[in-house]
Amino acid sequence: MARVLAMPEDSFGQLVLSVERDPLFRKFLHTDDPRRKLFSYQRFPRTGLTSGFLEMRDDVSPATGDADIQSLLDEKRDLIDLCHRIGRSNFETYFLYADRTGSPETIAKACGLTPEEAKRLLDLTTQIGIRAEFYNAPNASPANYNAFSRVAHIERDGDVFSIRYTSLRYGRGRYAINYEKMEALKKDPSLTPADKRALRKLVQSMELVNARRSTMNQILDAITEHQKNFLVSGKEEDLKDFTQDRLAARLGVHPSTVCRAVASKAIIAGFNVRPAGKAASLAEENKIEIRLYSIIYNAVDDVKGAMEGLLPANLVEKQIGKAEVRQIFKIRGLVIAGSYVIQGTVKRTANARLVRDNVVVWSGKLAGLKRIKDDAKEVAEGFECGISLEGYTDIKEKDVVECYEIEEVKQKL
Repeated sequence: MARVLAMPEDSFGQLVLSVERDPLFRKFLHTDDPRRKLFSYQRFPRTGLTSGFLEMRDDVSPATGDADIQSLLDEKRDLIDLCHRIGRSNFETYFLYADRTGSPETIAKACGLTPEEAKRLLDLTTQIGIRAEFYNAPNASPANYNAFSRVAHIERDGDVFSIRYTSLRYGRGRYAINYEKMEALKKDPSLTPADKRALRKLVQSMELVNARRSTMNQILDAITEHQKNFLVSGKEEDLKDFTQDRLAARLGVHPSTVCRAVASKAIIAGFNVRPAGKAASLAEENKIEIRLYSIIYNAVDDVKGAMEGLLPANLVEKQIGKAEVRQIFKIRGLVIAGSYVIQGTVKRTANARLVRDNVVVWSGKLAGLKRIKDDAKEVAEGFECGISLEGYTDIKEKDVVECYEIEEVKQKL
């Protein structure tokens, strides 16, 4: 769980994408057979997506690694027209939030589409959900984009606050997994032993995604409740003390869990009263970006020096090397990827992920690294090596093994 909480948003998005593009996920989500309906989405209470997302806006974060959403929308312009044709209610219910799921044929019939159009719309929402974060902050600087991921807007209707996520990776809520039906499927002759193993791995990935989504939602919910006076007024004097330890105790988790979850995260809040002083310079159309740690730690000007030492460090991913898989070897039950280092250095102790057709299909640690027949601590660019992965053997030729390290960068207020 610690690893998935510490993931940068781009990497977490790739994990979600690998789940939702998995053929088994789609098979057991988009089915009309109730006996095989293993998966569904379950939204968190008082949550949804930002209005900008629903309007298919292109005010998106240009953070490193994000695809250009405008080019995606231009390529799929005919599908955007389909969204308007079926109406907002059908688009939200069957595609965006996927509150109702079924086979593409059933969805197509409900929305007046062809099955092929329904399949393409389902794929579009997956791509947009992972590749973009929609929000209304046109004057923010690129430097700020790279440092912080805006995960949600906090909106208010009377005395009730709601959390409006900027991405489907959170906005759809958690995966509901029917474990009883999974157990019954063990006797299904149509599933091969390999399918059953793949299904177990898929569910493990889904549970990791659920852990991060649930933790983030619990934190935002607790902060919204504790700091509601501040979220109404925007005045620093209305901020209440809310330490990391207190928040962790309230959620029943370890303080380090809160630290990992809030690092490099921000929300957008709308205030009834325009903030004064320094806060006003950040406001745009009565909205302001708030970094989550500033709400938790009550980091106002006169205590900044004392608080800087308490702030969670930014977790920054540093890529150190890539190796392309050229040939697969099976030796005494082990699967070894005969690889060629195409960039930087591959290190035995580094974090790693396996990328296939630009999609992350595995992430974890290397189980082994060899140069010729000897164990190696690292292999430099331009050399061949043998790589094995912890807990993963479905490696294919032309896959790319990326090695990276997570560095802690101390924050300044």
